[in-house]
Amino acid sequence: MNDREIALASTYFRMYGWMLSLVSMNENIHFQGIASATRSLFELMLDMELIQSDKDGRLVQQYHTFVRVEKYRVANRIVAFSNQSESQAGDYLESLQKFIEKVDSGDIASDLQNNWGLSKEKVMKGNLKHWTGLGVIQRARQVDQIYGDVKNESLYHEVYSLLSWYIHSGSTGTLGLTDKAIDSIFRLCHYLVHQMFINATEICAKEFKIDLAIHDFNNLLDEASLVGAKYIQEQGKSIISST
Repeated sequence: MNDREIALASTYFRMYGWMLSLVSMNENIHFQGIASATRSLFELMLDMELIQSDKDGRLVQQYHTFVRVEKYRVANRIVAFSNQSESQAGDYLESLQKFIEKVDSGDIASDLQNNWGLSKEKVMKGNLKHWTGLGVIQRARQVDQIYGDVKNESLYHEVYSLLSWYIHSGSTGTLGLTDKAIDSIFRLCHYLVHQMFINATEICAKEFKIDLAIHDFNNLLDEASLVGAKYIQEQGKSIISST
């Protein structure tokens, strides 16, 4: 695969891994894990949309360059702390130092300038949080501009904070939470990830020509997008018949 295909496929399989985890988290007690997964899937979905929209290869280049840059930043931070605190990191610290020297011997400064317009000093201070150089809401807006809507920015404002409450410390999302509220969070998150994964599958299908290779693929995907609604309908019929 070329760099663009690697970026899309690797992001899609991260989403796929989350979906398999969500299949296992099929009880309300897992609402925190499901909310965390939903937040991650939202950001991965934005990644896929942005990579697919890349016309000149710049985003794909940023995607791959960021891997080395972020590892370089973290390695420098660990080594600096170890030297300052005189910790005994042994071979681990030595391997990090070799990695830093290897990156320094390359074009790290020009890579940062060409891709994000940032100096190495600024990046070392943590000024580059994401491979696009954009915050989550900025990414959501950029994707919406591509499609001429406000779907992703609306989703960010309506649910992103809610999802974040189950990742960060504190009791904002859990204090006084009722069983009914937990059930609502559980259902909302499963609904959202279902839509996100269908969308991601559609992107990959077009990119890798799967929609052409598999007969009636688009109709199959449309049918898959209705699975949740069909299940709810079937559950309703089951309740009615039992009474």
